[in-house]
Amino acid sequence: MDWTLHLHSRLRRSQLLAERKTQIARLSDRQPYVAETKYQRLVELDRRHLGNAHPVTLNAVLALGTWQRFLGRYQEAVAMLDTAVPHYHPVQHRNGLLIARAVRATIHAHLGERAEAERDLRGIVDEAMRVWGAEDRVTLHTRAYLAGVLADGQADEAVTHMADVVAIRTRLFGPDERMTLCSRHTFGMVLVAAGEVDRAEVEFGAARNDTAAGRSCNLICEHGEAAIAAARGQRDVAIRGYESVIRGWTDYLGPDTPRAEDPRKDLAELTGSAS
Repeated sequence: MDWTLHLHSRLRRSQLLAERKTQIARLSDRQPYVAETKYQRLVELDRRHLGNAHPVTLNAVLALGTWQRFLGRYQEAVAMLDTAVPHYHPVQHRNGLLIARAVRATIHAHLGERAEAERDLRGIVDEAMRVWGAEDRVTLHTRAYLAGVLADGQADEAVTHMADVVAIRTRLFGPDERMTLCSRHTFGMVLVAAGEVDRAEVEFGAARNDTAAGRSCNLICEHGEAAIAAARGQRDVAIRGYESVIRGWTDYLGPDTPRAEDPRKDLAELTGSAS
């Protein structure tokens, strides 16, 4: 198919390439590294056939950078997003630009640059709020990103952000809408960080209702439930939970995945070992 793209009109090419991104997203839960390779190929095709500044190209770069962040390829993700940010039109493509900047900021937090990440995210949230208001999709996304960074050290503020995000999404889209449920497991982790384990248990229980959730969502919920057990003194339950989460991440993403680092750290703290 790739070699025939030039035979189509520019509009049709953009449609075909956008459809390919959707197909790759469906693959990511089963074959995460195959999905990364396909995203990389898609970005190359988009740039060649549509140019660096085309919205379809920018969406593909954002998808690749976001996926690389998920995989723990932080340096590659930052480099990828940095290639896109200068090509967003600051007004016409402001929504994509703010999301790309927010994703990039969360990566800087993972790399230890927490103060810079927090500053950037606060500015991004303020801009989204000013332009679109409190209930816009971009505002909600960026507030959730900010909450994730604030959870380490400023958990009470993180709780406030995620409580708002969940409440607004529930009111606008319903309690069983996919993004509502996804935000609830994020809220659960923030509540665990704040020590509010009873509230966290409710959020994880609700997130479990997402029957279409991928492996990562399930593992995040499982990790949160293990942390709740640890906080309640249910040591054996917590150990089994952490061990299950570690196995789950390594089975999914390989033994070196950064995604297993947090449950390993939690397990080591619980058992007093360098697990």
